[in-house]
Amino acid sequence: MTTSGFLKLSGLCIVLALTGIGFFALHTSRSRRNTGVQNPNPGKVVNASDSLKKIRHFNETAHFLAGMQNPEDTADLQQVKSKEWKAYAKSADSNWAKFYRRKLDHVTKWRIKEIPPAMDTIKTLFYPFGGPDFIFADAFFPDAEKYILFGLEPPGNIPDPSTWNEQNMKSSLAILNKAIDDVTSIGFFRTNDMKVDLETSSISGVTPILMLFLARSGHTITDVIPGEMSPEGEFHPVKEFQNIQGGKSYGTAVEIRFVKNKTGKHKSLIYFATDISDKGLGKNPGCLNFIGHVPQNCLTLIKSASYLMHQADFSIIRRTILGKSCFILQDDTGIPYHSLKKSTWQIRLFGTYSRTIDLFKHKYQEDLKEAYDSEEKPAAVPFQIGYNVKFNETNLLMATRKERIK
Repeated sequence: MTTSGFLKLSGLCIVLALTGIGFFALHTSRSRRNTGVQNPNPGKVVNASDSLKKIRHFNETAHFLAGMQNPEDTADLQQVKSKEWKAYAKSADSNWAKFYRRKLDHVTKWRIKEIPPAMDTIKTLFYPFGGPDFIFADAFFPDAEKYILFGLEPPGNIPDPSTWNEQNMKSSLAILNKAIDDVTSIGFFRTNDMKVDLETSSISGVTPILMLFLARSGHTITDVIPGEMSPEGEFHPVKEFQNIQGGKSYGTAVEIRFVKNKTGKHKSLIYFATDISDKGLGKNPGCLNFIGHVPQNCLTLIKSASYLMHQADFSIIRRTILGKSCFILQDDTGIPYHSLKKSTWQIRLFGTYSRTIDLFKHKYQEDLKEAYDSEEKPAAVPFQIGYNVKFNETNLLMATRKERIK
């Protein structure tokens, strides 16, 4: 899947002054819509030339990482001429085309048919345990304006492919290929593998993967802001990315602002690294308070979550989801079925539930199986995601709060 030329100014750059912030509408070719440059420092006027260069750099890098063959926005990168990148780009185009045709197109059709239209008006999607999986967050909830994701992996930094030699190129593209293969084939990341990969290559942390996914899902990046969680639970921008790994990275974050090309709507995502267990949050008040600030009546997506919220020591995140969400879409690895009280939630079941993989056989839910068996015929899921793809099974549970939180 290739893209049209990016940030090609074909004539006019309109400068608007809004509340003292430089704001620019960029005319782009074909499928690109107008985008805005947002100033993270209100009161400081953004220089038009610097802002355009910054946006161009973000998206050149994202397209390079995504293997998107676009000579207009990778002209300054000599690495696009290498046989390694050309082979990667060719393979990536083919794999993404298959992924959309075989999976995401079906997700879109299912979403339109099954998810209540009222959910399109909810602005915040909370995606616990999602790691850098923006692809499915966007596929299931494309109308959200703010996406909140977290995982054990650090934010990392923005790579500079212009400095890659042949060895860097091979190892880095191999890491990206692995990440793409995981999400396109099985629909989730293998956390342990990704943790090792992102600590031992030129691809540091999840920021490069998020940029890749934004490019491939039809978005234009307008800013990438490194940050950390303040003790009060607020995202606090910092000057530079902190290239730290493991537990030391918990509390570090990145905010990415972007525009959906089809609609021109401005959006943002925040990813932060954390140990979300009760013990982990006890050591990290910034992340604990940030989770406490998740807006009421948000959307929540949970899949391939290792059944962590079935354990006693993940009670904080479980209570947060149950207390904040107006709508939950999950597979059997999310909130235990018995925790979804029918007095509070309207439940719909989809697909098939008959087993778990051997690693989690002790997490099989008899009450969930009984609920599936009591349904006349749960609606089919026309795509496969989650751990049970090896059995050609997918299960999804949709929980809609009967009364919005006041």
